[in-house]
Amino acid sequence: MWSTLPESKRAKIPKSNGTVAPSYAIGKSALGLLAVVTTAQRVIHIGFGSTPTEIERDLSQRYPAGLTTRSNDFTNKTLRELVAYIDDPSLPIPSSLRPTQPGTEFQQRVWKAISAIPLGATASYADIAREIGSPTASRAVAQACGRNALAVVVPCHRVVGSGGSLGGYRWGVERKKMLLERELAASRQGEVEMTGVSG
Repeated sequence: MWSTLPESKRAKIPKSNGTVAPSYAIGKSALGLLAVVTTAQRVIHIGFGSTPTEIERDLSQRYPAGLTTRSNDFTNKTLRELVAYIDDPSLPIPSSLRPTQPGTEFQQRVWKAISAIPLGATASYADIAREIGSPTASRAVAQACGRNALAVVVPCHRVVGSGGSLGGYRWGVERKKMLLERELAASRQGEVEMTGVSG
């Protein structure tokens, strides 16, 4: 079940002046606190954190012009849907999220390739480099993963090191491990259910 933080524990991020600031919400998920930032009915940031202070510090650096915590139905709905997805990775990611993030042409190619990795599967940094036609760019692929601001939706946690090592994850290697374990279990359960139907 999802839940938002009480107002007293929410961010003290300065509000922007003269423009409509992005809206954000922080809630509790099975993998820790989850922050969602939206603007113009698009999701522009999804990230984990251990404490509100940690999340607020990261958001302040990302959005120095300020954010607003005012009520926003789209932001709150997005948070609920993402928390539900984390609880049950077999659920489809809602198409209404319309995620977007700025990046170089190379980064966009990496993120697109990562998004094609199916539930329960992983790919190495080298695999992604070959997939996008830059076979010597494994390190740059890893850097693009580190720049990803859309946790879970652009599943950079599914990219691992050569030989099966977990590699890095900007929201914590232990959280990456838990995400992969939950997704693998969900994919296997789906296979069992499909076998039962076909049988």
